[in-house]
This record gives sequence, C-alpha cells and structure tokens, in this order.
Amino acid sequence: FTYTSPTFNGATVTMAYLNASDAVTDVSYTDFAIAYSPEMVDGLTVGYGQGDTEETTGTEIEHTAMYVKYTYGSVTVGYQENEADGSAAANDIDFEAFGISYAVSDNLTVAYSMSESKKGSDADVQEASGISASFTSGGMTIAGVMNDVDNVAFDADNDTEGYELNLSFAF
Repeated sequence: FTYTSPTFNGATVTMAYLNASDAVTDVSYTDFAIAYSPEMVDGLTVGYGQGDTEETTGTEIEHTAMYVKYTYGSVTVGYQENEADGSAAANDIDFEAFGISYAVSDNLTVAYSMSESKKGSDADVQEASGISASFTSGGMTIAGVMNDVDNVAFDADNDTEGYELNLSFAF
C-alpha cells in the first residue's frame, strides 16, 4: 500500500506499508515522508522521511532521511542526511551528501557531488565524489561522468574509480 497526498500549501505527504509475513520470516515495511516547497521561498524544497524495515523476526531497522534542495536561476544545491539504526552495530549507517549543479547555458550543464558513509563502529569510512557534464544540441546529447569511491563497502583495501561517456540521439 502506498499513498501520496495531493499537494496542499506546498506540502506533499507520502505513506507506505508492506507486510509479507509467513511461518519463517516477518517481512514488513512502513514509512512516512513529507516534502515541503514553501510558496514564499521560490526554488526551496525540504523533506523528511522516517521508516521501519524488518526482513526477519527481531531485525528491525529504523531509517530517517532529511534533505534540502534550493534552486536559484541556473544553480541547484542539495544536501542530504540519512541514518539507519538497528539492533546490531552492522546495521547502523550514517550517510551525508552534498551536490551542486550549474546550467552554464541552455545546452551545457556541469555538476559536482560528494558523500560520506559511516557504518557502526567500522573505522573505514566510505567516501565518494563525482563530477559530470552534459551538452545538448538539437536532438543529440553527449554526457560524461567521473566518480571516485574510497573504502567501498567499508573495506580499506577497496577503492574504485569509474568513468562513463554517453552519446544519445532523439528522433
């Protein structure tokens, strides 16, 4: 079950519920979220969400997420914090991210983002950053991205980089 309310004075509420219990597992999911775009501050959106998951009996994890996004002209800035709390330290994750994009022109956009994720008492912090750009002309778009992630899956020996270049055509 999922419900999304109509927008009222800039606020939209979403709720969801799932229960798939059987004799072996106790799978359930509930959440509540609100996004608010105040009419007196054009371009601002703030949001908060909270949910609970349980994949097997006794493994409930509480999730919270908060974000703010602001667009002014051709610049968009966003910030987000998430937290997961469970009965085991391995289920505790704190996540923080920041991103900014700039539409240089109607055809060219560049963006940068970075994030940090901490897990329980694990000393290895996963850190990621990325930069991207896209150029559109008529029905053709060329886009590229470069990403770098340190301590993937909270493993100090697992760093990775990724690059992607796309060319697309609209007919």
